[in-house]
Amino acid sequence: MKKQTPIFQPLVLALILATGFASVWGLFALWIVEETRDTRSGGSLRFLADGTPVIHDGQTVRDLDGKDVPGAEQGPWLAGFSLPVAGPEPLMLGRAPWQLRLRPFADNRQVNWFFVADGNTPGFGHFVGFDRETAMRMGFLGTAGFRAETLPQEEYFPLSSAESFPFMGRMALHSHLCSRQNSFVPYGRVFSSGPAPDPADLFVFVWADDGKIYRVDLGQRTVAVVFAEPGLRSLNMEMWSGKTTPGKFPLAARTDDAVALVDGADGSVRRFPIPVELRQRGNFFWAEQPGGSSLACVVRGNGLRSPTEEYQIFWIDGSGQITRRVETTVRRPDMRTLRTAMGGIAPAPILSGMLVAIQARSLLYHEEAATYPDGLTQALADFWPSLALAGLVSMGLAWACNRRQTRYATSGLERTLWPLFVFLFGLPGWVAYRYGRSWPVLDRCPSCRKLVPCVCNRCAACQVEFPQPALKGTEVFA
Repeated sequence: MKKQTPIFQPLVLALILATGFASVWGLFALWIVEETRDTRSGGSLRFLADGTPVIHDGQTVRDLDGKDVPGAEQGPWLAGFSLPVAGPEPLMLGRAPWQLRLRPFADNRQVNWFFVADGNTPGFGHFVGFDRETAMRMGFLGTAGFRAETLPQEEYFPLSSAESFPFMGRMALHSHLCSRQNSFVPYGRVFSSGPAPDPADLFVFVWADDGKIYRVDLGQRTVAVVFAEPGLRSLNMEMWSGKTTPGKFPLAARTDDAVALVDGADGSVRRFPIPVELRQRGNFFWAEQPGGSSLACVVRGNGLRSPTEEYQIFWIDGSGQITRRVETTVRRPDMRTLRTAMGGIAPAPILSGMLVAIQARSLLYHEEAATYPDGLTQALADFWPSLALAGLVSMGLAWACNRRQTRYATSGLERTLWPLFVFLFGLPGWVAYRYGRSWPVLDRCPSCRKLVPCVCNRCAACQVEFPQPALKGTEVFA
């Protein structure tokens, strides 16, 4: 069996150290950027409870004509839904890792429930419950309800967790699942104490690949279909939510030609036609208005190169006809400094390249690019200062790495791999390379007078043997 080259173990260790350092450095640099960046000049479009569009900058509220709206700083805001046009968002290239295939929930019986996806396309998912104190498995929930033992194959929720797409999109489970429970609360400590939860807090809605929306009641351990129509495009819960009726859970399901407002408690549905002009538009904000009418808002940014966002607002009657429209431009917090700052936040070509790919996906998702290559071109135009900064820093560090490799007389393979590693991972790679390993002592060769590593009895530069140390007469020879 061929002996493994010793360089690969230090490379793996350096990769781990570089990842850790990059995380700490990125958080610190991002904090510095956010603390020093001026965010006072921007704002965002919001809607008052009566549907009036206003610009909210965090402190004051102004109408579209720039006049202050006194007393409106705290809302109440119009409750609505963010509804993309596409199906569930892809997770990442290939099979999703375990940490992105789980989502935790809790019930009112001291049980932690986990939705588990198999990470395949086509794939399957199910709920499994464990006692919060003893960690004993309590049972499973599938399309037919609760079972104490493993579910049969036909009772799994059909669910594709991953689709092929360049780099990363959004987390797929957050497109498939809706619940009032925050998935980032530590595993199921939500209802371990305090008053009994609202029954709607125990609902989890699953949008499965069979085109159905299932209501999973963790409190009663029951499963029911609350919506099943062809052409389902997206599912979401309220954003900027006002006070909802206890036990109710309003959902919005976007189909090809309508928005269906689903009462998650009793399954009743009210439909609002989508105008033809908006049916193929990307993600838009939608809200119900009095008398069976509705309101939709589409936003279009201009990448990081512009400090503005363009909004189109549509008022729609009960038959799906647009009765009024308004277009406005709103200054947002200036993001142009991030074009260069990201080179300092992620000082490595490989990290900056990932940011470009993610930005391209975001532009495509928000309809600011027609195709992914077009989005990639725009993202490169946005982030070229960051790429240039990261590239220059990495080239300098790779040159320093190559000099150090020469100085320590490393092998030919190491002289190629280590500079390449440092160039790709930039500053984090240099820190891991320089401080994540031990280095031999350097001593000056008495023959050629060069500093060489003391790792053998021969000079690495001139190949002359080092002289033996003078005997002192106290040596003991075996």
